[in-house]
Amino acid sequence: MARNTKTTSCRFSLSVMSDNYKSMILDALSKVDSALVTSSTDLLATTYIGDYQNVLGTLQSIFSVVNDNNTHITMEATLSPVNIPREMTVACITPTTKNFIVHGKIAIYPLGYPDYQDYIDYLIELGQNCGLYQKSTHHGFEFCGDVTELFTFIQKIYRITEIEIDDFVIQISLSVNSPSLKKKELF
Repeated sequence: MARNTKTTSCRFSLSVMSDNYKSMILDALSKVDSALVTSSTDLLATTYIGDYQNVLGTLQSIFSVVNDNNTHITMEATLSPVNIPREMTVACITPTTKNFIVHGKIAIYPLGYPDYQDYIDYLIELGQNCGLYQKSTHHGFEFCGDVTELFTFIQKIYRITEIEIDDFVIQISLSVNSPSLKKKELF
């Protein structure tokens, strides 16, 4: 069964702080089922295009598979709607995931929306209500929480924003196994 819907684009890059970063990234990309999204990789990033649930499910799978629970890994991802409707299957990807804590930030840029700060404040309040919120930042907030809860929240804010605002960008920064956190514990 197919439906017409807005298409979601996500361009992301992984930074793996390890000598074998190349094999870790390529191995994760090859292990994740990306059949329900269009995928392309260049020298700097990978782009997924498709239904927002499938794009975010695939993104969550990549981040989960590459995490070895030891190596410091970051991901930068930019999400936005693409104004070219296309047929997409209703089937949804079930993300491959492990339970682990992620630190990072979410920023949203509602383009052409006159009351953008009110909308950003509304999304910060949603983050506070779901227990991920750490502190406010420019256009968003810093978070800490379980990877599954985080991606469920990202799907929620993406869908709410897609309904409310025609054009927007969501910027996500993720970090796991950061040595900076261990240094903070010493002080």
